Amino acid sequence: MHHRPPILWFLKKKALSELYVSIALRSLAISMVGIFIPLYLYYELSFPLKEVFFFYIIVSVFFAIFTPIAAKLSNKVGFKYCILASSFFHIAFFGLLFLLNTLHVSLIFLAAILGISQAFFWFSFHADFAKNSDHDHRGREVSLWFAFSSVSAILGPFIGGLVLSIPELGFNWLFVFASIVLLSSAIPLFFFKDDRTRSFSFKGIFSKIKLKEAIAFVGNGMEGVAGVVLWPLFIFIIVKKYFLMGSLASVVSIFMIVFTVGVGKLSDGIKKRKIMNIGIIISTITWLIRIFVKTISQVFTVTSIGATGSTLTNVPFSALTYDRIKKNNLIEFLVLREVFLCVGRILVLTVMYFTSKWFAGFFMAGVGSLLQLLF
Repeated sequence: MHHRPPILWFLKKKALSELYVSIALRSLAISMVGIFIPLYLYYELSFPLKEVFFFYIIVSVFFAIFTPIAAKLSNKVGFKYCILASSFFHIAFFGLLFLLNTLHVSLIFLAAILGISQAFFWFSFHADFAKNSDHDHRGREVSLWFAFSSVSAILGPFIGGLVLSIPELGFNWLFVFASIVLLSSAIPLFFFKDDRTRSFSFKGIFSKIKLKEAIAFVGNGMEGVAGVVLWPLFIFIIVKKYFLMGSLASVVSIFMIVFTVGVGKLSDGIKKRKIMNIGIIISTITWLIRIFVKTISQVFTVTSIGATGSTLTNVPFSALTYDRIKKNNLIEFLVLREVFLCVGRILVLTVMYFTSKWFAGFFMAGVGSLLQLLF
């Protein structure tokens, strides 16, 4: 009889274990600052809401432009050096963000730095993960990645909120702490042999993906950007305190860790699509009711339910994505995936730029969730 290996068996897979440690450290660094960046621009630096949305539009544009460049570069230097480069770009972003008013740095330039960092990291991470994960256990392997990130997400927002609540520290020290952790996230990757991509051609690249897959990736990007940019801005209007907001994110993350691993096991045991469809329904409903949230208890409830739907969707969605990557040209498929994700983000942010209506953004996030049914 074939027995599925326990979770610790995956940690013996050296290529994956280095990725787990790296993503955990990176998630810790990003989560210290991530949910606070739109708030920093809007509340601390007093940028108009439209400019905040414009900032993230530019981030997505550069993310899309530099993803194929990251693919080309990874063929020359390997995934690990691309990830290391992304860390330096992100640290540069932190530094310029802190000095934004002092040096009068262009918001477009700042957004470009962040977009380049994300392109270099996510392409290389996904390519490395796709190469080293296997079909039979991919659901659990993806869920472990999500779980390690969730552990870091428990500490990150709490630490970030705590640092921001101390007048003697504030955003400057938060950026320093996050930069140190972020740089250390690349170190585990260099303990093992690096991989490189095969060369590929830009010509005819958009013929490598099906229309339904492209639309599903657009939908995933629509929902994702609403969770990263729109929702933190919206709930800060209600909670009004950095520490409370960071604590809220940490509590939700605690709840999600065990649940995430459970979803990974289920997605290997039954059809991934069934789990994903349940998550999509939950997420869609949650996005449509968020506009009615007015109290802290409602914020916590809706955020928790939304996180549940997101996990049920994203774990099998990611596992299915890696399955399809293995069946296609890995590099071309990944490049297209990231480009269409960016298209989804740009759509939502553009609507918010012109309307500044929360309902419009949340409605589009709900639509984006539904579009993932096409995958």
